[in-house]
Amino acid sequence: MRDLTECDAVLLLANALTLRYSPSWAIITDPPHLDEVQYMELSFFYWAWLRESRFREVVGQLLGRRPRFNIPKEISVNPNRGTDLSTYLESIKRFMLRVRRARRKVVIFHEEDSKVLDRVVEYSRSIWGAVRVDYIRIDNRRKVGPRGDVTYIVLKSPY
Repeated sequence: MRDLTECDAVLLLANALTLRYSPSWAIITDPPHLDEVQYMELSFFYWAWLRESRFREVVGQLLGRRPRFNIPKEISVNPNRGTDLSTYLESIKRFMLRVRRARRKVVIFHEEDSKVLDRVVEYSRSIWGAVRVDYIRIDNRRKVGPRGDVTYIVLKSPY
């Protein structure tokens, strides 16, 4: 095995629930959190705020094709899109099933509701087997909405 400092990294811009994952990959992800701004909407906001008018062109160059943005399929809790907590958790579970054969999985997750955290940990253990759960504090983070907790869980599958 190569030294970790010699590994290749690839940026994948794709739907996490339809992407074909290689068993040789190490997956490190920070999935969408429950009640924060949805990632796609936030990315459009940043591009507009930066007055970048070539958004589709730039993303198209990264992908090698014209991008399609399917915002309704984003993993989120958004009553306006007909998604609730059970839909969100089912999507997280489907993601964990899709990556189960990847060599290594690391999920960084933030949620204040211990029942939701317990469910995510339960899914990871039932799908991936032995999972290490670390609790970390990130004091220097953006504050969105009423959330004030700075504790994250990091789920790590064995090598």
